[in-house]
Amino acid sequence: MEIPILSTIKAGLDAFTAFMGWTAQRQALKNTTAVQAGAKRVQDQKEADATAQTIAKRDTAQIRKDLAELALAVGLFVGAVVLAGCHGTVTPPRAAAAVASWDGTNQNSGFLGWTTNSAGETTGAFITAHALERYNALMLDYGAAWQTKPGDGVTYLPDGGRSFWIDAGHLQHFDDAQKWQRNGRPPLGSYGPAGRPPLTPKN
Repeated sequence: MEIPILSTIKAGLDAFTAFMGWTAQRQALKNTTAVQAGAKRVQDQKEADATAQTIAKRDTAQIRKDLAELALAVGLFVGAVVLAGCHGTVTPPRAAAAVASWDGTNQNSGFLGWTTNSAGETTGAFITAHALERYNALMLDYGAAWQTKPGDGVTYLPDGGRSFWIDAGHLQHFDDAQKWQRNGRPPLGSYGPAGRPPLTPKN
């Protein structure tokens, strides 16, 4: 008959031996080529991941630096363009408000009256010899804009050269040319034969 204490010790020794056998078996398994190769792969992967993180951090810092330099260069370029554009801007002089000039004893700038059609649209104007002189002089300077010569669009009335009629289209050219002259626009030149014709027309 076994003594209970001895069987307990024996069971404990068997368990210890089994554990030691398992530990030795586990250690032997750890030392196999397949397990060691797997452990090496895991270690290599950890090192590769650490290297990739370091490169990524370095690349991110370089990208940020490059973007900052690019933003600075673009900002300087835009600033230079804006400053150059503002510096070169020329503001034209403002035209002074004009009042009708005196023509003889009348302050009418040489306009005697207007003609209209049945719809009430202006078809032309009656002008004096002084207004015709101004028109001809302006067409010498600016007539090239409309291919208009001095005297174009003007009808001579049978009153001894004191009044004339100018059609609406040429009246508009007259008005535009006066504004250009007031604003200081350089002359464009006349259209047609060179040389200044007599400003006072003959019948």
